[in-house]
Amino acid sequence: MYCSKCGQKNNKGSKFCSKCGNNFIDNSTNLSDDKLLNKIKVISIISIILSIFFPLVGIVLAIIGLVYNSKYKKENDKYPKYFIVCIISLVISFIMIMILVITTLLVLTYKLKYTNDFVGNWECTSNYSKNSYLSVEFKRDRTYSLVNLSRIYSSTGTYTYTLKNAEDGKYFDIKLNVDNDSLYGNSGANLYNYINLSMSVLDDRAVMNYGNEIYYCEKED
Repeated sequence: MYCSKCGQKNNKGSKFCSKCGNNFIDNSTNLSDDKLLNKIKVISIISIILSIFFPLVGIVLAIIGLVYNSKYKKENDKYPKYFIVCIISLVISFIMIMILVITTLLVLTYKLKYTNDFVGNWECTSNYSKNSYLSVEFKRDRTYSLVNLSRIYSSTGTYTYTLKNAEDGKYFDIKLNVDNDSLYGNSGANLYNYINLSMSVLDDRAVMNYGNEIYYCEKED
């Protein structure tokens, strides 16, 4: 082995250089510490970047970084400057996960809350004719069944809806996608693949715009 300081050839396993007295053990330790420090630096920087966009990965890298930081402290009696970076990365990752969880819960709660406003069975009477009746049931699995008793036809299928803000009540634009149209005397009912209607819901009462008619509806228990 050769001395890195003066170039003198020494016997393998020598602790000191025979010419200049260079300490091979200290140099080896310093080199090992430099490699460990560089590894900690890379992990710390990557973890704090990923903690924002991929918090779970950020947590894993931050923990690995803290393990290496502890190893460095054990050998040098102090933490490197990147220790605080790993701590910050860990905190950011937990905050981002909490934000994602809370946002997801709020979105789900919002959808369930407003869907519940019109999910159920509604019995409706036309504003134009007291003999015109409509019965429609909205189910939680986004399917529906509609029976027009006055025109004697029914349809079933799936529905989608959008909510419009309003001061008095809630307005829903609902698109009924017809999967099955049972026709009894209405020559035009089976020409459409979907039916559009809108509902203004307040408590257990609603006003429904269906076709060219306005219906006043009550929700059954």
